[in-house]
Amino acid sequence: MIHEHREESITYTTVHATVEQLLGSLQYGFPRPDLKLNLAEDAARLPLRELWEAWWHDRPAKLRDKDGLELLRAWIQPVFTLRLIGPRTRRWQESSS
Repeated sequence: MIHEHREESITYTTVHATVEQLLGSLQYGFPRPDLKLNLAEDAARLPLRELWEAWWHDRPAKLRDKDGLELLRAWIQPVFTLRLIGPRTRRWQESSS
């Protein structure tokens, strides 16, 4: 989906500036949730919001978990991974020095 829309220009705001960039060249820039805003205001900040929401609602059953919590799992996975492998990586680096 990103590849299909790689030439679309998106605009996002950082702490320093408002930036316009092609989706295909974006590495960082999607806004994090802003808990000071209500849901509608915060959602309006998401670049290509309609595209992501359409994909979410129209995705096939094979991309859905029975309990509907696949996004929660995808969001939390890096946290658990870093906690599990972080200490091991540090020990390995120390032992190979």
